[in-house]
Amino acid sequence: MSKDGLLCFDVSGDVRTMNRSGDNYSFFSEIRGRGRLRNRRLPVLLVEKPDHLDHTHHRRSAYRISVCLKGTTEWPTSREILSQPAALTNLSGDGA
Repeated sequence: MSKDGLLCFDVSGDVRTMNRSGDNYSFFSEIRGRGRLRNRRLPVLLVEKPDHLDHTHHRRSAYRISVCLKGTTEWPTSREILSQPAALTNLSGDGA
């Protein structure tokens, strides 16, 4: 959590937030900006805390909330760069 009380989500440095337009975006929390952790090596998104956090199974400073951002992904092919809509999430395996 940042000094301002914002949640920090580590993201790849090439992840960019997109402009909101109409009903295309729906967030439980508002993205407030970008930052870096103390060592300045790990980029993070700064996000408002949700109104309700479940503290029952978490350490004092750990929160688990689902994040899903609408985005675009690009990857090179042998002939051109392809670009497609994507959903970026913080979901992972092994019960994380």
